[in-house]
Amino acid sequence: TLKGHDGRIRGVAWSPDGQRIASTSEDKTIRFWNLNNALVTTLYGHQNGIIKVAISPDGEKIASVSDDSTIKLWNRNGTFIQSIPSKSRAFLDINFSPDNKIIASAGNDNVIKLWNTEGKELRVLKGHKARIWSVNFSPDGKTIISGGEDGTVKLWNIDGTLLHTINTEQGII
Repeated sequence: TLKGHDGRIRGVAWSPDGQRIASTSEDKTIRFWNLNNALVTTLYGHQNGIIKVAISPDGEKIASVSDDSTIKLWNRNGTFIQSIPSKSRAFLDINFSPDNKIIASAGNDNVIKLWNTEGKELRVLKGHKARIWSVNFSPDGKTIISGGEDGTVKLWNIDGTLLHTINTEQGII
């Protein structure tokens, strides 16, 4: 078992090489473990519990979202890079594009935000009518998928154009 967190674990992620596991917790930490259950490192910086963590496909960057309404970025050795504050409400999910160039975040403000890896907001995708719990990129990085509390799954072009909405009770609409 993974010992070391002082609160519930809320998010997990694999390192791209499959040799480490990251876990996030209400204790405001991200902890990295090797496959023998040994703690490798702990990242500190959030003021509230951490919801999700993402590791870039090249393994060079780490991003996390927290109840403190920030995205935090670190480099692969755990050195803090920067904090991106939300102007509205908390983020709930975060992921890197397959080419390591874009970060997608989603949250309580019902929008998806796309950022570059330096923390500059690139665009906002609007269309959900309630909080968005999940956001991710297609394997080719050209499409974004999101799932919201409004009961829909939405597919977006990387340029922000809404491609399809799937009503989870009625199929594609």
